[in-house]
This record gives sequence, structure tokens and C-alpha cells, in this order.
Amino acid sequence: MSEKYVDIGNRLGYVRNYILNMTQEYMAEKLGISVEYYRLLEKGRYLPNIDVINMLHTIYEDIDYILLGTKTNESKFADIFIDVGEVRRENICNILIFKIRGILTQNVSEQSDYRANIYEKSQVAVIRENENNEITPDDRIREILLGEHNYGTTNSSKINNEKVSNEEIAKDMNKSQRTVTRWLNGKATLKSDMVMTICKKYGYSPSYILYGELNSNSRIDKYYEILNDKDKEKIMEFAQMLVKYI
Repeated sequence: MSEKYVDIGNRLGYVRNYILNMTQEYMAEKLGISVEYYRLLEKGRYLPNIDVINMLHTIYEDIDYILLGTKTNESKFADIFIDVGEVRRENICNILIFKIRGILTQNVSEQSDYRANIYEKSQVAVIRENENNEITPDDRIREILLGEHNYGTTNSSKINNEKVSNEEIAKDMNKSQRTVTRWLNGKATLKSDMVMTICKKYGYSPSYILYGELNSNSRIDKYYEILNDKDKEKIMEFAQMLVKYI
């Protein structure tokens, strides 16, 4: 039995009992699962699957606490994006990330040769042409995996590669190459252990991966934190301008 699963089960039981004031039977009913299966979740025998996590999110929004035991802080961009839909916000965030990469590339004297090489290889962010397209958790996972491996990997042997192979991603994620390839191609069903692996390895929160909730562990905030105070001010002003005109 995984200690991590036991911790998740304990927090699930705490939320059910002391915050939601529900019996195990009623909680299982709300989640659409059997009481027996729910009890095993609280005992830490299993990791809640994506369907259960999605139902939990409708009952108790702080999925990050249940799965990680921590609460994520509000995004530095929360006030700017307060009335902006997710697709439009994601487009703006991609532009901001590209802008930040440009700033980091210009400040090469302050960067190691390794970081300088990584950011010089930055490509223009992909902006979704259809504003009505829904951004899925799989979309965010693909962006995280490709983004982290192309621009933020700690393996210096990869900096000369124009494109990191699925084999390298699979090795870092401790998954089979076939599994990673299917995920990246959108042909595999998202599983909760993939979400948890990305949370542990790269620091993104479940609430961001699964629901696109803007918080301190979102991609834009993680890039923003790299900047110095002067550049942070520039990016925040640029973000305010983009929200008005995009």
C-alpha cells in the first residue's frame, strides 16, 4: 500500500467528515461509486481515478489539498484575468511566456550558457485559431511536457537537440515510450497517476492541469517568477495591455 495513497485517503476522509459533514455512504453516492470502493479510497488502497477526482471537484473545489496536502496561492495575474475566459487567457499566457523567454534570452550575460542556449531555441507560442475550442487536460499536459523538456530540463545533454524525443520524456516520466507517445498524440485516456507524476516532477498543481485554474503553479506564474523585479513590472504592464486588445 502506497504511503502517498494513504495520505490522500486520510485527507479525503477529513474533508468528508469535518468539512462536508457527509457519511461515507452519502459521499459515495455523490461521487457515483460504490460504498465499498469509496472506503478503499479512504484507506489508501487506490488513487482516485479522473472521474472520481472530477466529481470531487464539483463537491469540494480544493482538489490540490486532497491530492497534494497543500493549498496553492493565488496567481500574480488573478486580478488581470478575472473576467477572461480560459481559451483567451491561455492564448494571452502563451504570448506572455514567449515575451518572458525573449527577456531571458536578452539577458544572456545573467544566464548560464546552458540556460541561454535553451531560451535561444524558444519558438513562437502556438495560438489557438478557434476561440471556441475547449482546452483539455491533455492539451495542458502536452504543453507542460514539451515545454519543460524543450526549455526547462535539467539534463544539459539535451540543450543541443532541436526536439526532445518521446523516449527521453518517457524516461523522465518513468513511463513507457508507447504510453507517452499516445498521450502526446491524444490517443490515450488521461489517468490520475500521470497527473500526480507531473505534479511531483514539475510542480504544476492538479487544479491547473485538470481544470486550467489560474494559480501560483500555473505555467505563466512559474515563468514570471524567473524574472527580476524590473522585468516583472514590464510583463505585468504588457499583460494588462494584451487583455484589452486580444
